[in-house]
This record gives sequence, C-alpha cells and structure tokens, in this order.
Amino acid sequence: MSREEQRAQEALAAIGWLKQTLGIRTTFVYPPIPDRNHDWCAVGDNYDGAEDAGPQATGEGRTEAMAVAEYIASAMSLGGLI
Repeated sequence: MSREEQRAQEALAAIGWLKQTLGIRTTFVYPPIPDRNHDWCAVGDNYDGAEDAGPQATGEGRTEAMAVAEYIASAMSLGGLI
C-alpha cells in the first residue's frame, strides 16, 4: 500500500470516528450544477430542517471531510456541537 493510500484510509477512519462520536450525518447530494463545492452535506442527528426550529448547524463541501469540517465550524459558532 502506498503512503498516499494509507493516508486516505486514515482520513476516512477519522471522518467515520467524528461522525459517530459527534452524531453527524452526511449525504452525497451531487446537485445538477457545475460547481462541485456543494456535493456533500453534513447535519447533526437532531437536524430536522424546519424553519421554526431556529438556527441549526449544517455544512457543505466538495468532499465529505470538507462538509464535516464546515458542520463543526457552524455548530461551534452556534454555541457548541448540537
């Protein structure tokens, strides 16, 4: 296994751990637009998308890892991981 393949596997394991530990769900959206920066979406397990629920953390990104990172930043800006 090459060093690059090993690093990719370690990154996937870290993403899986973060998702499980912090209760994050990710979805591969692949919207029909040329901009690939919104292919992945990340939300918390308690996310329902209802407008009356108030601000809820979300994340979008070109990769699953980028979406998870944006979700974590969003959650922290709202006062913690919710």
